[in-house]
Amino acid sequence: MGITDALIGIAVGDAFGSGIEFQDRNWIRANVDFTRFVNARTGKHAENYTSGDYSDDTEHSIGVVRALMDPWAFSAELLL
Repeated sequence: MGITDALIGIAVGDAFGSGIEFQDRNWIRANVDFTRFVNARTGKHAENYTSGDYSDDTEHSIGVVRALMDPWAFSAELLL
C-alpha cells in the first residue's frame, strides 16, 4: 500500500465517519452497518451540519503529508 492508498482510505473513513463522530463505540456497533451514511449528530455537534457536508480531517491529513514532503524544515509555521 502506498501513500495514495492511505490517503484514499482516510478520505473514505472521513466521509463515512463524519456523521457518527462523538458516538460511543457500543452505539456504533449496535446502530451502524456502514452500507449507508448515518447522521447521528445532535446538539452542538449538529450545528450548521447537513447530510453531504464533509469534515476537514481529510484535507488536514493531506496538508500534513505535503508539509512532511516540503523542503523547508518541519515546524508549526510550515503547517500553518
